[in-house]
Amino acid sequence: MTKAMILVGVSLSLVFCTIQSSMGEEIMTFPNVELSNGVIRMGVYLPDPENGYHRGTRFDWSGVISQVEYDGHTYFDEWKDGHDPNNHDDITGPVEEFRSGSFDVPSALGYDEAKVGEPCIKIRIGLLEKIDEPAYRFWYPYKIIEAGKWKVDYGEDWLEFVQDFAGIKGWSYTYRKKITLSKDKPEFTISHSLKNTGTRDIETSQYNHNFFMIDKTPVGTNYVIKFPFDVKIMRDLKGAMEAKGGEFYFMKNLGDDESLFT
Repeated sequence: MTKAMILVGVSLSLVFCTIQSSMGEEIMTFPNVELSNGVIRMGVYLPDPENGYHRGTRFDWSGVISQVEYDGHTYFDEWKDGHDPNNHDDITGPVEEFRSGSFDVPSALGYDEAKVGEPCIKIRIGLLEKIDEPAYRFWYPYKIIEAGKWKVDYGEDWLEFVQDFAGIKGWSYTYRKKITLSKDKPEFTISHSLKNTGTRDIETSQYNHNFFMIDKTPVGTNYVIKFPFDVKIMRDLKGAMEAKGGEFYFMKNLGDDESLFT
């Protein structure tokens, strides 16, 4: 079986070796925009608190890429059956989360000092209602008291999202995210900026979570991930994955109910 290669760039620029296929009608169910540079086509969902594809409280609502087409192949796509817009992991494409505090002990701005029922801030989401738990849970479906408003602007080969959020208790920010398709090349770049416009310090980290699919094939033994540096496995992955030099690959395909993190 031919192995599909994923090129991972630390600049958040993904260079495509192979992609295309016609986009299915299902991506038209939610508000979206289609971009093209004449080489690749990309579908991007738009943030919408009422009708958006993703309305969970973990991942950024802006710039969720539904599918990219190039040269007869597709990248990204639905990786699970069924779709719940409010579920934190019912999402596709390269998506991102801001975690206030440290990465290993994530929180939301103001969560520790808020009382139960009072608001805290999740960057790029809005005001969430604190529950009766001392520690913030990044996977919990918190009630959204007020969703942040988005300004969206786009052209044929670019799309920009801006969220000016006048928050609470001295926390406010301006967030910008832009997706740009490179001219005459099968690649695109995701760029971001976060400006603190409030009176209190913001301590946060950000990461990109790749829900990767090539030609609608789930990630497994037919994939190889290559890094420009040596990689090491730092936790017990139950023999399902191995790393050698700069390569990272599966030793077996996982079943529908299997997980490496339980």
